[in-house]
Amino acid sequence: MAGCHRVARDRRELYANTIAAWTWSQGTLAVSILTVPLLTRLLSQEEYGLWTQLLSLSALATAADMGMSLVFLRRITDGAEADRNSIPQSATAFYRVSSAILTAILLLACLVHGGLLSPYLSRTSMPVPAALAVIVAMGINLRFQPYALRLLTQGRMDLTQVFGAGPAVVGTLATVLAAYWFGTAVAVAFAYAAVEIAFDVALVITAHHYCPTWPTASQVTSHTFDWWVRVWYESTGVLMIDIVPTISMLIGITVVSHVVGPAAAAVYGVAGKVGSLVRRLIMPFTESLFVSLCRATASTRVAVAVLVVRLAIVALATGITAAFVVVAAGPIGMRIAFGSGYGSGVWIVLVMILADTIRSIYRPFLRKIQSENDIGSLRFWFVTGMVAQVPLAVLASAWWSTIGAAIAVLACTFLFEAVPTAWKLAAGHRLLGAASKPVLGQALAVLGAACFALLLAWERQRMGTIAVSFAAFGAITTGLFALRQILRYLSQARPMRSSSLVPNPGEEA
Repeated sequence: MAGCHRVARDRRELYANTIAAWTWSQGTLAVSILTVPLLTRLLSQEEYGLWTQLLSLSALATAADMGMSLVFLRRITDGAEADRNSIPQSATAFYRVSSAILTAILLLACLVHGGLLSPYLSRTSMPVPAALAVIVAMGINLRFQPYALRLLTQGRMDLTQVFGAGPAVVGTLATVLAAYWFGTAVAVAFAYAAVEIAFDVALVITAHHYCPTWPTASQVTSHTFDWWVRVWYESTGVLMIDIVPTISMLIGITVVSHVVGPAAAAVYGVAGKVGSLVRRLIMPFTESLFVSLCRATASTRVAVAVLVVRLAIVALATGITAAFVVVAAGPIGMRIAFGSGYGSGVWIVLVMILADTIRSIYRPFLRKIQSENDIGSLRFWFVTGMVAQVPLAVLASAWWSTIGAAIAVLACTFLFEAVPTAWKLAAGHRLLGAASKPVLGQALAVLGAACFALLLAWERQRMGTIAVSFAAFGAITTGLFALRQILRYLSQARPMRSSSLVPNPGEEA
């Protein structure tokens, strides 16, 4: 009976966290969709390119976390009493140091001669103060990360989403107002920083309210050097999972701004934002699933892990739906949405959607592997992919302009992220339970739709309205399929009656 109650708790937390995370994420998504076209019109291409460059610095903020927040969470919730008492203070010390290092690195990257700001110094208004505002906000946000960890240890991911996605929603609206009144990236940066800092202060107050009993330094003993080495090794795997999309965007924008120009960087930035919609739609499901996998016990883990394959199919169907929509919209859709200078970015958007669809498919499996602390050699493949993207992007953008940089992202995503992950799954026999005929049939059907979308994109100019009609029909069909899969996922995640809570071992994903 105790096991049944534990399954009920895990299901209840997963369902509540998934709904909260998805709602906030889609709120962020909706605001982004509505405001990016406004920003591209209110700011010149150079000013918007600067803002995109500064916002891409969040990739380095993710790197400064080093994946430690999820490692700290897993170790606090794994049942070890010593870790539950000593990790909180270790986390506080870690983020104190990492936030200082992050601030120093960002200052150097932006202010040194020939740094990230160099293409914008003579073409934009006050780029240095804009960079300083963003850097201060990112440093404070990282410093306050232990307070979010407090809430996660209580299973309250629904609250952490308020302070994670809340600044994105409110801050995006504030940046539009700043762009409307002043028309400069520096005003947008100050609006972003003010909102971010205000939410960080509110996070501290909320964490003290919901989790007042947090061990102090006088109540615990310090961890040994060997312990930190083990934690660091585990965190590098987590870091590679989380940092690749943002670092990839930073590399692409930087290469394009230097090789092609600031205006092209603005087009690439818009394409990256639109292309990331698929990943942003799926990520809330994946993150709430990981929290539940960490908090699940041996007797309840199967009931949660069975959802991994279902989520991968949701990601695949969602990505192909987005691809059909882009093919149907074409360059005219981009010009209507973002302005006359952005029509050429439509095929960059399509390439970025395919790359982020691949990432959304493998991410649930990686989170499951991560919850078992078995990332292993995958971290080295991900690092190799980031390193390889730099020369590939430089060469490809020199040959094929902005779309070349996007093709470099797609190639690295497939070769250095998806293939090694699939190999790891196959080698660990983790796909045996998932390789049923219904699951394989659904996956193959959607992959066939992906090939059809690419064919329509290739022939769009010659086929004209016929291609648009086929793409619109494909978007509706795959969209309905994706919606059905999301509803099935939520129905499996929702709390169940105690009489039906005993998991079936045959359901292991």
